[in-house]
Amino acid sequence: MLGGINDYGVNAFLARRLNINDTPAPASSLAPELMPVVLALPPSQEDRYLRGERLCGAVFSTSPLVANYSVATLQNPANSGMIVCVDAYILSNLLTNSSINFYLEKNNLPSLTQITTGVRDSRWNRSVGGTLRTFAVARVGVTTTPPNAAWVPFWAHGWTTGNTRLRNNLECVIEPGAMLIIYTADANSVLDMSLLWRERPAQPSELV
Repeated sequence: MLGGINDYGVNAFLARRLNINDTPAPASSLAPELMPVVLALPPSQEDRYLRGERLCGAVFSTSPLVANYSVATLQNPANSGMIVCVDAYILSNLLTNSSINFYLEKNNLPSLTQITTGVRDSRWNRSVGGTLRTFAVARVGVTTTPPNAAWVPFWAHGWTTGNTRLRNNLECVIEPGAMLIIYTADANSVLDMSLLWRERPAQPSELV
């Protein structure tokens, strides 16, 4: 009964039950009743956890030093097999009327002191001391060396009198071996900021 297909490929039983015309073009009649509605919803936190994605963050802080630039970096180690997606940054303090520039590079990378405190991931257990499970390496420091002339900033943020804590989306993807570099535009500048990022296992096609 359910297998009765007419010459036009229409199931005759369904056509009678749904009171539709079994003509060569039934789609316009069937579509409103039978077509599913697909909602493109963002993945839930549980979905992200199950697929190995974790939310991470780090706090960067420097004091102004004469003739020195403040620098913060976030590096995805080579051969990590991970993709690092920076979501946002929170800028708390900077030299008045100055700015910071954001670079994404693989060559001539600055060498700074690795941050061992102020780094968290979403599974870090403070009550027992936990371990830092982040794959990305966060560093901060000061240097007399200005940004490499070959680097081209993809983002800049200015700071003026009266600014307070500012959260901004960044949406930057750091592949294995690459580094996000944040440089103060002026020497002798304080840098207080936080970064929020996600880490997940890379798909084979992303490592080609």
